Amino acid sequence: MSRRGRGGKNRNQSGSAGQNGAGQNGAGQNGRQPKRQHGAQQSSNDKRAHQQGQPQVDRPANKNAQFQSALIPRKTVSRPSAETASATKPQNRRYAVVFFDTLSQAKSDLPRLREVSSECDQLNIVVRAEATMDDPDLTAAGKLFCGAAWALIHDRRKEDGWYDSPHE
Repeated sequence: MSRRGRGGKNRNQSGSAGQNGAGQNGAGQNGRQPKRQHGAQQSSNDKRAHQQGQPQVDRPANKNAQFQSALIPRKTVSRPSAETASATKPQNRRYAVVFFDTLSQAKSDLPRLREVSSECDQLNIVVRAEATMDDPDLTAAGKLFCGAAWALIHDRRKEDGWYDSPHE
């Protein structure tokens, strides 16, 4: 099976034009067009785009010009000092955790969750079963975590005494 190009000739076969080195339209030995210079091709493309009413695209003369802007240092953004950052959020936050087996159990205990939530800065409501963490009633009372992995994380925090002391 052979691949055929223009003129129905095999790739390895050469016609009479290919043997004498001068093909059609100045093609070389293998029937390929000689390489054009990039500038000449670009200007012909620009002429064609202008004739067809298409907007011209400004291309940099140097191909690497678009990457040089990455080497130019940019302005640094000043960050607030530690004093101003501490003024916006409390130094030590008090956390509390409440565990439930199912989401419906957590919803039924909503009044108690609101009470516990008022006594701390953040209430973590952990549901051991897989469920949605977008429940609007429960997320209003505290931060909702559902699933076995989250339950394991908060169980370990409770065992380590993490919820007993305030944290940043």
